[in-house]
Amino acid sequence: MIRNSYISGVLNYNQLLFMIMNHKLQTHNDDLGVATKAESKSNKNLDGKSKSVASDGFISQSLYDTFLIRYGYVRGDYHVSDGSPVKMYDNYLKMYVSNAYQQKSKSHEIYCRKQDNEINRLLKQNGIELGANEKLTFTVEMDYKVKVSGTVSDEECKRIEKILNGSNSLLANKSVGYQLFYRSCIMVDGFHGKMDNQRFIKWELSNYLQESADVSINDLKMVNGEIEGGNDKLNKMLHGDEEDMDEFTLHTYKGMMTKLKSLLTIGLHNIQNMQCSIDFQNGSLMDRNVKYGFGIDQIKTWLPDILEGKMPVDINI
Repeated sequence: MIRNSYISGVLNYNQLLFMIMNHKLQTHNDDLGVATKAESKSNKNLDGKSKSVASDGFISQSLYDTFLIRYGYVRGDYHVSDGSPVKMYDNYLKMYVSNAYQQKSKSHEIYCRKQDNEINRLLKQNGIELGANEKLTFTVEMDYKVKVSGTVSDEECKRIEKILNGSNSLLANKSVGYQLFYRSCIMVDGFHGKMDNQRFIKWELSNYLQESADVSINDLKMVNGEIEGGNDKLNKMLHGDEEDMDEFTLHTYKGMMTKLKSLLTIGLHNIQNMQCSIDFQNGSLMDRNVKYGFGIDQIKTWLPDILEGKMPVDINI
C-alpha cells in the first residue's frame, strides 16, 4: 500500500487525476466565505467499467494542474507501508520519480518546452527572425490578448502581436494568449504559492462561463439573490434539469454557481483581474520575478537538484 500518495502500481496521468477527482475534495474559499465539496464516487469506477472522468479519454493539462494546485494532492515522498521510499514510473514523463516535487517539476518542464517550440514555429512560419540580443515581453490579461513590447521596433511588436493573437496554439487547441496566461498566472504562480484566491476564482469562473455558456462574467449581476444578464444557454444551465447532468458535471456546476453568486455579491469591480508578463529571448520563454523559472537557462539552476533528491521547502506542490 502506498502512503502519502493516492497511487499504487504504475503511475499515469489519467489515473492520477481520476484518483484526485474521486477522492473527497474540500476547498475553503475563505476570502469569499464559500465552502464547496465534491463527494467521492464509488470505487467501482476504478475498474473502468463505469463511466468515469479518466475513462473518457483526453484530460487537459490545465484541468490536471488546477486540481493539483488548488487541492494540494500528492505531497511528499512516495512510500510503501513499512515506510521505505519507492520510485514509481510515470508514463507521461517516461521516467521514475520518487516524490511529487520531481513529478511536478518535470511535467512543467515538458509543457514549457512545447510552448517554446510553438512560439518559435509561429515566428518562423511568419518570417520573424530575432537576434540573440533581442528580447520580447508578452503581457496577457484575462481576455487572453497578447501585448508585445521589447527591444525591437514598435512596428515589429505590432506585427508579432497580430501573429500571436491570430493563431491557435497546437497545445490543446487553445489560443497562444491562453497558453501564456495559464503558464505564468496559474502554473508558475501556483508552483511558488503566489496565487491570490479571489483573483484566481474570478479567472476560474470567467473561463468556466466562457467555455460552458459562451457568456462574459462582466455581463452578469445579482438581482434579489438571482443571477441575471446571461444568455439563453446560461439560463438553461441555471434553470435546467439537474438530472440531465452526470455526477462530475453536477458537482462542478453547483460549486461554480455558489462561487459566482458570492463573487457577484462582492462586486467584480472590487477584485482585480489576473495579469501576467513573460519574456522571450533566444528561442525560449523566461518567467519573470520568480525563483524557479522554467526557461531553458533558468531551469538549469534548480531542476537537477530536485531530480537528485534535494527537496526545496518553498515549492507549492
